[in-house]
Amino acid sequence: MPHPFVPGAEDERSPPRKSEVSIADPARELAVRGPLIRSDLPGLYRRSCAALQGCQGGVLICDVAGVFADAVAIEALARMALGARHHRCQVELRGSTEELDALIELAGLREVLRPRTPRADRTAGTESGY
Repeated sequence: MPHPFVPGAEDERSPPRKSEVSIADPARELAVRGPLIRSDLPGLYRRSCAALQGCQGGVLICDVAGVFADAVAIEALARMALGARHHRCQVELRGSTEELDALIELAGLREVLRPRTPRADRTAGTESGY
């Protein structure tokens, strides 16, 4: 029987140790459809967090084609970025318009809301509408 005070030693009577496993999933996808209204935001945040459940260090790809560029969209995307940060993930936007990109830049969110490139989609094995 191994010595009980030696690190890593296990007594055959003790149950096996459970190790924490973090699944590094390269990408999760979420479609955001507009028009968005402020009352949609809590539900959208919950959906984004649910999509990231069990994902650590991956990417949340948000399809924002058709989302109108306004303050509600910026708040929604900022909340999703916050949820992704809690899961140690990043957010990439697919289908973003020039207007939405300009608002993201103006709000100072470009660091956390990056555009998804067609090349990144091909590398990750997902298809985009580009």
